[in-house]
Amino acid sequence: MQPTSHTNMKRFTAYRRNISERDTHSELHKNADSDPQFEGVIWTNGTVTLSWLTPIHSVSHWTSIYDALAIHGHPEYGTEITWHDCEPPQEWLDQLNNAYKNEWYKQRPYEGE
Repeated sequence: MQPTSHTNMKRFTAYRRNISERDTHSELHKNADSDPQFEGVIWTNGTVTLSWLTPIHSVSHWTSIYDALAIHGHPEYGTEITWHDCEPPQEWLDQLNNAYKNEWYKQRPYEGE
């Protein structure tokens, strides 16, 4: 797929609002609940780059937003994604909808405040 213009890039920022309540990450691998965990770009060719803002930084590149969110989306961690240049893509909405159907998600400590 040929890029049509740079205006098609889509930027986003991910927050994990209740990650401090989980024992899944060390202090080197997470920020405070109110701070962004990573930023991302969906490039004009559909690939995705994530840049982690945690104390241990890294950058990862994915073939699609579906693949990136399948690994790092984590609605169960209270993940909220701010989409800066677009509406949330269907892949993220599908992941949220699937999480809402699960009992573990309904009982999570974070209530979306």
